[in-house]
Amino acid sequence: MTKKILSFILAMLMVFSASAFSFISVSAEAMDETSALTPTVSDSLKQLPEVKEGCNRYFFLMPDDWNNEYSDGAGIYWWEGTDAQSSWPGVKANKADCDSVYYYDVPKDVVNIMWNNYVDLTLEEYNDAHWADLSTGHKELEDMPVNLSECDGKIYVIDPERTETNPFSGKKTFYGDWFYYYGEGNYGAEELIATPDTLPAVAEGYNRYYFLMPDEWYNEYTDTAGIYWWEGSETPDEWPGYIAHKADTDNVYYYDVPKDVETIIWNNNVDCGTDKEAPIYKAAFQTYNITANYYEPLESDTYPQGIPTFDGMIFVTNGYLNAGYYNGRLIYDGEWYYYYGNGEYGLTPGKDDESYMVGDTDSDGAVTVRDATAIQKKIADIPVSNYSELSGDADLNGIVNIKDATEIQKYVARLISVNPFVGATLVIE
Repeated sequence: MTKKILSFILAMLMVFSASAFSFISVSAEAMDETSALTPTVSDSLKQLPEVKEGCNRYFFLMPDDWNNEYSDGAGIYWWEGTDAQSSWPGVKANKADCDSVYYYDVPKDVVNIMWNNYVDLTLEEYNDAHWADLSTGHKELEDMPVNLSECDGKIYVIDPERTETNPFSGKKTFYGDWFYYYGEGNYGAEELIATPDTLPAVAEGYNRYYFLMPDEWYNEYTDTAGIYWWEGSETPDEWPGYIAHKADTDNVYYYDVPKDVETIIWNNNVDCGTDKEAPIYKAAFQTYNITANYYEPLESDTYPQGIPTFDGMIFVTNGYLNAGYYNGRLIYDGEWYYYYGNGEYGLTPGKDDESYMVGDTDSDGAVTVRDATAIQKKIADIPVSNYSELSGDADLNGIVNIKDATEIQKYVARLISVNPFVGATLVIE
């Protein structure tokens, strides 16, 4: 009975000492160690499994002297929130992408965690081996406790100078700071600028499609996007399909789709059922049936030259919507754009590229008979507004003359197959 009471008291003391989380303050040693690092994500970090749905991923750099005859890795413990651990030392952490670095995906509603060396010693064992049982602590420092949810993707690093000994158990408790984790044991105080390159690599045989989900698609039934297709490989079993992955910034999602899939639908991952009077019915949003592989020349007004693949591009709704003919739900239109990362996109493959459309002599965004007329006027010394000499060179021979006007007329009249120059968008590096 005495042993059970003492064990209970020690457990309560451990919890009470964990009333708050340590704040971020980079020590001099840590700053010296990390200041020279280049904040880029390593390939090894990108190869880790995807973060579990509804969780945040936390990393831990376990000190070398935490390894001993009782321990073979790191552990993580939390006592409140989803999947709260029933006993110390909690669950064993996963090895990350290098020695001494561990990680675990923790439910988002958990507000306090303790890292340890996954050792559970009885009260009697403390007398001889309590230094083998080591853990981080939770303590308010300078009235600035850390919000754990803001540490998603970060690594906790021990500060050797911030250590205390529990007066009851004799155990050492360590404190440290959170840093941005770059992979392969590298970390620092500088935040990474997220780009598509920081995401896991695309598997062979797949295309990666991005989606910018409108703010109004979020509601009490959903906090994410979904993707659905009904023909091709790996078709979802039912609507709304697969849950899309968070990309590199808010509202941007992605999913890797087999290359033989020709049509997709983005949605807000709400299965609203068939009852049109139910509140959830009006909470479901989706796009129309989107062409998912390429544009033929002249198939799209935005890209009259065509696009060979949408791999790596982002679909953005344009605000236009209508009611579905059969189900009455709101259907959103939109367009594909080149994705530059961090929520930025545009009409050229590179963010800073300048482009012009060959044949678009009057600079109105399309190749029409008006462009041929503009060339004819220019040759006759008749003023032409917004005239582009660069675009007027339809055959790319360096000279704008009547041959270019003829080439454009043939192109518009479909008298020739699509010329690889006319209607093409050239990018100026």
